[in-house]
Amino acid sequence: MRARHLFEERVCASAADGSLGSGEWTPAVDVYQTAERIVLTAEIAGVRREDVTIEILGNVLLLRGGRPHGRAGVADENYLRMEIPSGGFERSFRLPCAVVEEGVEAALRDGVLTVTVPLRDTPHGRRIAVVAG
Repeated sequence: MRARHLFEERVCASAADGSLGSGEWTPAVDVYQTAERIVLTAEIAGVRREDVTIEILGNVLLLRGGRPHGRAGVADENYLRMEIPSGGFERSFRLPCAVVEEGVEAALRDGVLTVTVPLRDTPHGRRIAVVAG
């Protein structure tokens, strides 16, 4: 049953939404766009701020991190049940448009990582007057 669940996680992580995932677990992520920015929120409770890496490569946002195995002072053989995933993760998201890399901000609060990516101003075009030549 667990093997099937892992398979489904892999298939869902590489869905048509442009996201890809790999690692020992896959955090749940929401991505939405406003007029000024793209916002990504990821549930990564138990992951320390210093264990998270965020990169922008062209129009791809790469999110990496890791949660330690087990709890401090508890030996693996003492666990009666272990459901909280641990280890490393990696997710990548193809962004729908050009972004301003310099203005990307990230905050981790109460186990939720929020990444804000400003959108690049796109020219609205202009009308070209045709003159007699």
